Amino acid sequence: ALEAGAKADVWSLSDDDLQATIVACEALAARQAAIGLRLLREADARDLGRRLGATSTTGWLRHRLRLRPGEAKVRVDLANRLRVGEPADGPVDFAANVGTTAGGRSMPETAAALAAGEVSVDHAAVIAKTMVELPGGLSTEQEQVAESKLAGWAREHDPITVGRLGRHLVHALD
Repeated sequence: ALEAGAKADVWSLSDDDLQATIVACEALAARQAAIGLRLLREADARDLGRRLGATSTTGWLRHRLRLRPGEAKVRVDLANRLRVGEPADGPVDFAANVGTTAGGRSMPETAAALAAGEVSVDHAAVIAKTMVELPGGLSTEQEQVAESKLAGWAREHDPITVGRLGRHLVHALD
């Protein structure tokens, strides 16, 4: 399907079809990213990077995909925060990286929105940053409400606006 799409005569699309196809491609990219992050989370849980001779999953990802170090770290951190419909505790593989966690404050609403193609990876990264900045002492329910609000805003606004709204939320909860 991708090869056919790449060879399609896009000049023949109507304006309506062209804009709809651009939007559909963006949603498809978000859904693909959600799958990639899920795979990356599993690789990190297995400590695949170390098993393949790197210092960490982040190091392996950086080398294998030729990423900037910061980008590799952001991807691994984001992958560990996005968890939908997966048990938090699976079988323990003591050879794996059992110390890897998402650092609390998981993002199930954001993960679902990304998997549905409703938000972008940039949105998810902004939400993850905001979740880390939430004040300590919040209840799990308060954190869930905050993440739900952020995911809702991400469905309506660009990542910069979501970041601004997130900073306001952090200050309001502080």
